[in-house]
Amino acid sequence: MITQTYTLSLQPGGIPVRVPCVQGDVGSRELQFKLTSNGAGVTLPSSATVSLDGTKPDGKSFSVGAALSGDTVVAYTTKQMTPVAGEVPCQLTIYDDRTILGTAHFILDVAPSAIPADPDLSQTDISSITTLWR
Repeated sequence: MITQTYTLSLQPGGIPVRVPCVQGDVGSRELQFKLTSNGAGVTLPSSATVSLDGTKPDGKSFSVGAALSGDTVVAYTTKQMTPVAGEVPCQLTIYDDRTILGTAHFILDVAPSAIPADPDLSQTDISSITTLWR
């Protein structure tokens, strides 16, 4: 598993952090976000929860739960997050009961997969050589 760690500000504005991944990354990346406000760590209630929400280039959205420990959010890439290549605007939303305590924005930068899910593979010299050696 690949662990990627980022600092995210709860202050609006600024250039969003870009989080690179590849189309079809499912459960292969742990995304850790250290939350800050005005350049300092934040103190959140122990009862707070987090959702990671985004909208893919095909217009379909997703919302997944994330874990919160102190001022750090941990999420894992899911099937719904990476099926479409392109920029996916995302938001972490921190709740306490039904009250929104803050949000932090980032871009999930999904690179196209080298081979599609159902590839039409052509014969290659490599396959022929492998067959001859068997």
